[in-house]
Amino acid sequence: MEGRSALGAQVAIEAGPSIGYYAPLGSSDGVNIPANFPGPALGAELTLWSAHRFGVRGDATFAAKAADKFVNPGGWDNRLAGQITMASVLATYDISPERLHTVWLAAGPGVIHHGGDAFARSGHPTNAAGVLAIGSSLQLAKTVGLTLGASAFLYDYSGIFGAIGGPPAADGSVSNGYLARHSQKDLIVYGAFAWIRP
Repeated sequence: MEGRSALGAQVAIEAGPSIGYYAPLGSSDGVNIPANFPGPALGAELTLWSAHRFGVRGDATFAAKAADKFVNPGGWDNRLAGQITMASVLATYDISPERLHTVWLAAGPGVIHHGGDAFARSGHPTNAAGVLAIGSSLQLAKTVGLTLGASAFLYDYSGIFGAIGGPPAADGSVSNGYLARHSQKDLIVYGAFAWIRP
C-alpha cells in the first residue's frame, strides 16, 4: 500500500472488523462435531507492517450455530447449539510488486475452541493449530482499505465421535459414542474493512 510502502523501517497499522464463512472439514462420524457446524463468522484483524514486505498479523473469529428444530434423521442424537472461537498470530510476507494492491502469504500458530451444548460431552476442547493464510489488500483511501482472505486451521480435534445414544447392539447395550482424536482442516473465507494508520 502506498502509505505503508513509504515508511521504510517504520511500522504501519491495519485494523478492522471482518465477516466471512466458517467451513470445517474432517470426519463426519457423528452429529455434534466440528464438521457439522459451517456457517457465518464474525471477527477482527490487526496487522503491523514493517518495511512494506514484512508483517505480523493477528486474527480472532467467532462462529455459532443454533440447535436444529428437529431430531437428526438417524433418530438417535439431536444436533445441539455450538460455538467455535478461533485466534491466530501469523508472520506475513507481501509477495506483490504493487503499492496500492498487495498479495500476502502468512503462517503461524493458532488456537481453536469448541463451546456450547454441542461440545459439552467432549469437554469443550481447546486445540492448538497450525495456520496458513493468503489474502489480498486494496487501499481504497488514505486511511481505509479492503482485505479479502482465506485461512486454514490444521489441528487434531479431541472429542466424542459416533452416534451418542445410538441403536441398541445385539446385547441390548446403547452406544455413548467414542472419544478420539481426528485430524481437522477448518477453512475461513472472509472480507474485512481496515483502518490504516501510515
